[in-house]
Amino acid sequence: MKIPMCFRAGLTLLAMGLCVSQGEVIWLEGEAGETALPVSRHGWGQTGHLSGGNWLNLNVDADKVEATLPAEGGIIRWPFTVQEAGRKQVWLRIGYEFARSAFSWRLDDGAWTRVEPKTLTEDLQPIEFFCEVAWLRVGEAQLAPGAHTLEVRFQPERNRENKLNRVLFACDAICMAETFRPDGWRRPGDPAVRDARDRAAAAHVFRVPSAAA
Repeated sequence: MKIPMCFRAGLTLLAMGLCVSQGEVIWLEGEAGETALPVSRHGWGQTGHLSGGNWLNLNVDADKVEATLPAEGGIIRWPFTVQEAGRKQVWLRIGYEFARSAFSWRLDDGAWTRVEPKTLTEDLQPIEFFCEVAWLRVGEAQLAPGAHTLEVRFQPERNRENKLNRVLFACDAICMAETFRPDGWRRPGDPAVRDARDRAAAAHVFRVPSAAA
């Protein structure tokens, strides 16, 4: 059977993409974040949509922001260790689509990068009425072997009426990998999260005929 060249090329690229080594994957649980801020570390609603059933949640009413956040901003930190050097995409699984507060993030002592509330996420799932969780790719980083820290910062911000905004944020998980395709709470490459349908699909291998076929 002759396969059109454009179709063969597409299949070749697909096969290459599936066989690329993922390298080391860094996965951090949101609720493991270190902070002096008044956070909760448990889930609610459809906790089956959360990694481990929990997440880190920060909810500070507007009238308490001034007393809760330092002027330079309140920070949540996630220390982690890298075994293999490499360039990684940085993804955060966060809550409250559009309603979340603006925040900034950085790795180690790098520059802060701001993330706006209306920045669109991917793979959104509702866990309760007016409460969602979704993945957001915030950037990339070259990581050397050794100890690192990812930080998220919240600063007091005022609205058009010059009143302080409340602070609202939730983090379920953080993933740093060479490439990452969001799939809910599932960790990339972890066989433990596969169900029977996943294992059955993996057993089917499709081979592309050679150009001479």
